[in-house]
Amino acid sequence: PNRLPEVNEDYARHLQANLTDDGKGGNAVTVANVWLESGDHSRAVDCLLKVSSANTPDTKEVVRAWLKAVDLCSNHVQARLDEVLSVVSRRLVELGKYNEAAQILQDFDKYEETVGVFIDGKLWEKALGMAERLGPQWVEQVRAAQKKALLAQGSAEALYEAGNHSEAFEMFRSQGDWATLMAKVRREPERKVMLHYSALYVDHLITDKGDFLAAAKVIVEDGMSEDVQHLKIYMGFITGFLGILPVELDIMPIRNSLWKLVNDMKYFKDVIPLETLRRQFLVVHHYAVAVVAKRLGLANIAAKLMVALLRFVDVIPADRAYYDAGLACKDLTPKNNAFMFWNRFLDIVDLIEDHEEDSTTLDGTGFGVADFPVEFGVPQKLSLKEDDIEKVRQWVLTASLDKAIERKLTVVPCPKCNAAIFEGALRCEQCSESFETCAITGYPILNPAERVQCPSCKVPGNKADWVAYTSKAKACPWCSSPPGTGISTPAL
Repeated sequence: PNRLPEVNEDYARHLQANLTDDGKGGNAVTVANVWLESGDHSRAVDCLLKVSSANTPDTKEVVRAWLKAVDLCSNHVQARLDEVLSVVSRRLVELGKYNEAAQILQDFDKYEETVGVFIDGKLWEKALGMAERLGPQWVEQVRAAQKKALLAQGSAEALYEAGNHSEAFEMFRSQGDWATLMAKVRREPERKVMLHYSALYVDHLITDKGDFLAAAKVIVEDGMSEDVQHLKIYMGFITGFLGILPVELDIMPIRNSLWKLVNDMKYFKDVIPLETLRRQFLVVHHYAVAVVAKRLGLANIAAKLMVALLRFVDVIPADRAYYDAGLACKDLTPKNNAFMFWNRFLDIVDLIEDHEEDSTTLDGTGFGVADFPVEFGVPQKLSLKEDDIEKVRQWVLTASLDKAIERKLTVVPCPKCNAAIFEGALRCEQCSESFETCAITGYPILNPAERVQCPSCKVPGNKADWVAYTSKAKACPWCSSPPGTGISTPAL
């Protein structure tokens, strides 16, 4: 009996002689057990480490052998513990056993190595939890590794959930997932971030899609960025947007954003011409107030605003402007203005179809009393469908047979020279007298006794139109503040 360890050692040597480095040629676990019986724990560990999936089909048995090797080192071969922990944890990682690898490292206070295993396994929550024990620099290291991995995966959603919002937003954008991007940036606490991506979304819609209505809806919801880098995007939007007006959309938010932009233009005057933006703003203002007026049942005010837009045929398509003015006046009494505007609309249609470049050949009869531009560029293509144009032709033909409809614009006397001027003219063509513009209608304020102004922003208006509009809208159309009844003042 006293020679049993010696016999076991000889037997173990015999078995190990047939055991190759890859574990083949014998049962490594059996050899390890024999070495244990002989008391040679280090050689038992070597045998257990020869167990692998190449010689042992059962993965659980493989893992069990490796963990036994760690246990032997812990209890009997302390000098080899670090070495064996490194080997076993690496092999467990290679098998995808990240939690098991991390656990044995953690059991022996190898926290830094544990973090590395969790990172390799992309077990980010566990990696962060362990990193917090080690200090801020380790937390930062884990977050950096997580960000790098998620960027490589192209997983924008995972990036976002991990708190890497900036990188996630850029990835959503590069992937064209605008719906998800906008849903997320609209929840951001910093409005500047949302406005930045909103501007880029507008640019995508108008540049890549040519969808100015969709872009308008985005601006209605989000507003406009005040960052100078986005100015050209909005100017491109405005130019195209004016070409599709009017639209079935409350564009007052766009009008308000443009107004703020106009006020800020003193800081950007070298970027965009102020006068161009101011005139574009006025067009949007007229359309926006007209939408509100129409919704409130104020057809007369809506019509005046459409007529006032005829001063801006250098900004909006002339055929569209005259069509909208005639359409707005068609259901009013008398119908002479509708007749005049639609008759000119048909003349402009003829110019477009004849490929004329400007209005120099346009018959100006009847428009000498108005202050509408005489010379303007002719659109290259029609703004209306042929069916709409044909309906106008039929209406004008019928109206031309109606003796009750005069072939002239409605006129009033000039307060200064008494000459006949169009009721909506801001300037007398005879004496060159100019008149203030009513903020409600775009029509002139001809009677100082009927002039009122907003208590807040001081914009003027004709009393009758002011009261009619603000009593229903409950807001000044210029500054949106409660208007009261207006303050009667003499013209300045």
